[in-house]
Amino acid sequence: MIKYAAIKKTETEIYIGWHHHHILWCMPMGYLSDCAQGFVTTGGRFVDREEGLKIATEHNQIVKKHGYLNELFSEDMWRVRDDSPLRFAKLMETSDFV
Repeated sequence: MIKYAAIKKTETEIYIGWHHHHILWCMPMGYLSDCAQGFVTTGGRFVDREEGLKIATEHNQIVKKHGYLNELFSEDMWRVRDDSPLRFAKLMETSDFV
């Protein structure tokens, strides 16, 4: 299953949050430009938007499809609430998946 939106800077530097724009807002301007946007599964694996769509579809996580039909967007699974206390971005750690 898909657990978080994620932006991957390097193999060991992956930032997670509820939405990609929340992650970008929490980082210095330009720090994550040209990085891969995708998702992290409940097993802690980073997947791109295309594979994320397959996984989310298989697990019935799609609430309403947005954006490109062949890619997953976090808004497809949960609604955006920019005023939410759940808005965050952090470096992914093993403890996020225990």
